[in-house]
Amino acid sequence: MTGYDVISVADDERIGTVVREEGDYVVLEHGLLRKRHHAIPMTTVEVDAERRQIRTRLSKALIEDSPPVEDDILDTDALARHYGTPDTSEDAVQERLATREGVDGERPGGIPEESPAMLGERYSSADVPEDR
Repeated sequence: MTGYDVISVADDERIGTVVREEGDYVVLEHGLLRKRHHAIPMTTVEVDAERRQIRTRLSKALIEDSPPVEDDILDTDALARHYGTPDTSEDAVQERLATREGVDGERPGGIPEESPAMLGERYSSADVPEDR
């Protein structure tokens, strides 16, 4: 995809040119005099090989406000926070898995035994509709 034009479908505008792919991101270059690099999640692009374009549903403003790629270093944590995508690194996956399993013998999901939602009725008889 290197050299493909990046088109924002949201703005119907050319944003820049793909310079490389890295992990789950496409890095693009934009700007006339002062070239800047930004990354967009691969999940937001559609490749059109015939036209040598990738189309994204992200707006130009959202991409330009994203953390820049400087010195060829991609800050995936900052990008995941900016775009609202999950961190798929092995450490993050293990951390989420440990949270689901609970710690210190808690029930799955970290729900303590005394959770009111797990005790049965959540409504008093005054809150229950009469047609039940």
